[in-house]
Amino acid sequence: NNFPGRVIAAPYKPPYIQTIPQITARPLHQIQEGDVLVLATDGVWDYLSDQNAVDVAHRAIKRDASPSHAIVEATLELAAARFGISRAQLSALPLGRQRRLIHDDASVIVIDLFSALKASGVDVAQRSKL
Repeated sequence: NNFPGRVIAAPYKPPYIQTIPQITARPLHQIQEGDVLVLATDGVWDYLSDQNAVDVAHRAIKRDASPSHAIVEATLELAAARFGISRAQLSALPLGRQRRLIHDDASVIVIDLFSALKASGVDVAQRSKL
């Protein structure tokens, strides 16, 4: 095997992943316009902070663009810049080991919580009673 996978340096020992979920509950009446939920793989978080991702999502939503796509694009722009290449040069690299050295997979789902709440039929003006 020429590619051993990810190596996790000492002092970390297995298990690297815990099966205890981190759960956060937020009452529906606290959801405000502009609240988004960003679910993304580590390839995104290698380049964007939580707030950066939310800011990119907000800008995309305001211009009626895909917030998920915008976050992936921002990630790839930053990955290219970190390695001193253009975004076009990064895209020209074949998928696989060479490109993987520059960036990890970047998969994103963005949920506009306020819009989802409105679309569910909840009267947002009366949501304080929820």
